[in-house]
Amino acid sequence: MPALLRGGLLQNARSLSPFLCFMAAASLAGCVGEAVDDTTQDPSIGESSQGIRGGYETNEHPAIVGILALFERDSALCTGTLIAPNVVLTAQHCVADIENDVNGGVACGRTTFGAPYRPGQFFVTTRPSLSDEMEDYVAVRDVLVPEGRIQVCGDDVAILVLDRPLTAEEAVPVTPRVDESLVKNEQYTALGYGATDDFGSGAGSRRQRDGLTVTCVAEACPAFYATPAEWQGDAGICQGDSGGPAIDAAGRVVGVASRGAAECELPIYAHVFAWADWLKEKTVHAAGLAGYEAPPWTRGTPTNPVYEAPTGASCSSDETCAGGICHDGYCSRPCTELAACPSGYTCKTATDAESEEAFCARSATPRSDEDASAQSSGALCSVGSPGEDPTKPIPWIVSGAVGALALLRRRRAC
Repeated sequence: MPALLRGGLLQNARSLSPFLCFMAAASLAGCVGEAVDDTTQDPSIGESSQGIRGGYETNEHPAIVGILALFERDSALCTGTLIAPNVVLTAQHCVADIENDVNGGVACGRTTFGAPYRPGQFFVTTRPSLSDEMEDYVAVRDVLVPEGRIQVCGDDVAILVLDRPLTAEEAVPVTPRVDESLVKNEQYTALGYGATDDFGSGAGSRRQRDGLTVTCVAEACPAFYATPAEWQGDAGICQGDSGGPAIDAAGRVVGVASRGAAECELPIYAHVFAWADWLKEKTVHAAGLAGYEAPPWTRGTPTNPVYEAPTGASCSSDETCAGGICHDGYCSRPCTELAACPSGYTCKTATDAESEEAFCARSATPRSDEDASAQSSGALCSVGSPGEDPTKPIPWIVSGAVGALALLRRRRAC
């Protein structure tokens, strides 16, 4: 077993409150091992305050899943996002050991990942709170990490391929924003199963915090703290929220929670846009394993829901249309070769349209999207030293002894 990371947002298993039901705050999935006495913790690294600080519990968003890792004597909790029926996007530090840490923290350019753990150690649930019932979990078939990418700073993404595809009744996948980069000051929502205080209280329940703001993206972030494949938020996530998503205003996942400073400040996310090709490749592979058609975003279809907005309704201004386009008194929407117009409409390209953006224009006998649907249904870190980065950002993950989840362990062993 690897050694337990100490200090900061990662707490020692021996200091846990005995009344915790499921998860106790401790180390990360790849760093669970012997407990370390409290007196050995490095006081220079601050401790966590809350998970999804200022947020609230939510029974919505079943595609935001809890990831439980079981080890011989310990367990760990992370968060993930279902981006296809059998594909969960999470953080690499949730599925692999961390090596070369600095006093329990991450030193960009030095701290790396080891080999990922076995798929059989991971279980995924869509429930809003962790359960000790085996039927509430889906086993994992495969653990995928970017080949040759082992730096904690910049490479903190992973995919869990589930043993079976989830049905639409269980969870509808969240589309990853693979075709548009984030920009500074965008608003996002953070979700995760993390703790709400230093003692791990509340770990294991899905929480949400709205109205967060992107502070910087890629090269615009401090080079000693984040890489071009990452971005920084303003606050809001802590231990147990590792691997959880940042969701943009259009409902797309734009980031994967990686690490941050003490008191849940300066959260760093892996930038989904930077991993577009890898996500597409692995999702297509997973779809082939399960026998379903890969999602449209893997083929280049725009992820912005405006491309699926209804057409044909009467309008007086662009603001009154979901697609953002009011043309000749009717609502339209943008279009591309891969986001075609409904029957009865023609995609007017920038060369023959009066606007710069191609949009769906009525043909001789148009039909609205609603009409078409009804007919078919009637017949759907510049490398820096620790001294340069006094916060020593640490991955946010909850781990420790399993309480009520011991039943799950026993059933798994049967």
